[in-house]
Amino acid sequence: MTHSLPGVFTVDVAITCATVALWLLLREPLVALLPRTRRPRPATLLRCGTHARVRPRHWPCGGTSPRSSAP
Repeated sequence: MTHSLPGVFTVDVAITCATVALWLLLREPLVALLPRTRRPRPATLLRCGTHARVRPRHWPCGGTSPRSSAP
């Protein structure tokens, strides 16, 4: 069924969405199971936990981040 033209646009999309949702739900708990000394590198690579919230100070166009400017 997934090798037919309708299957490519229906079944394959559903399988991909389910796989991505499962990965997003399980990546942080799986990293949390690692020993504390081994967590930073996988957390950075997988962009989970506090390591994912690092933001650049300057935008590529040369301006500053809207969050860093005073109102």
